[in-house]
Amino acid sequence: MKPFDLEAAKRGEPFCYDGQPGIKTLFIGFRANGSVVYEELSADFGRGEITWAPAEALRMLPRKVVRWANVYRHTRQSREWVGGLHKSEAEAQASRARTLCNREWLGVTRVEWEE
Repeated sequence: MKPFDLEAAKRGEPFCYDGQPGIKTLFIGFRANGSVVYEELSADFGRGEITWAPAEALRMLPRKVVRWANVYRHTRQSREWVGGLHKSEAEAQASRARTLCNREWLGVTRVEWEE
C-alpha cells in the first residue's frame, strides 16, 4: 500500500490504519498534536467509530481507475491494437472518427486497473 497522502484523503480517497486494509475510513481533520482524526466506516451500519492515529500509521488504499479504448485492426496487416485511453465511452467513440486511416474499427473496450 502507498504511504498516507493528506491531500488525497481530504479529497475523499480511501485510506486505512496500517494492518487493517479491510476497514475503510473517512478523513475528518487533525488533533492539536498533529494526529489525523478519521472515522472507521462500518460495512453493516454505514458510520462507525471516530478515532485518530499519526499519519505515519496510515496507508492509502488502492483505487480503481476505469478508462475506455478503441480497438482497431489494420486493413493491410492482420494486426490488432488498442488506441489511446479515454475517460468515457462516448469520448472514445468520438475519437474513432478522426483516426480510421487504413484501420478497421472493432469497438470500444473498458480497461480497469488499481493505482
